[in-house]
Amino acid sequence: MVQLSANPAATTVAVRELHGPSALLRRALEALPFVPMLKHVLADHYQEASWQTVRPPLTQLTPMLEERLQEILDTVGVLPNFAD
Repeated sequence: MVQLSANPAATTVAVRELHGPSALLRRALEALPFVPMLKHVLADHYQEASWQTVRPPLTQLTPMLEERLQEILDTVGVLPNFAD
């Protein structure tokens, strides 16, 4: 059994060993606002820009967050449930 530690680097290694890439993807995506991020991913996947619209108090992803999301998705490749 892998012990989780207060040390973030050790925890990252333990998470990778326990859950592999899906846990690392989740941790990376958790750094972004969830609803706007999910709506952005769906809008991009289905080519429906209007799906990025969110209602107050939420706001769309900023260009900087969109860039970060794209970096994450480029690293991961395709999300598991979006494979064609």
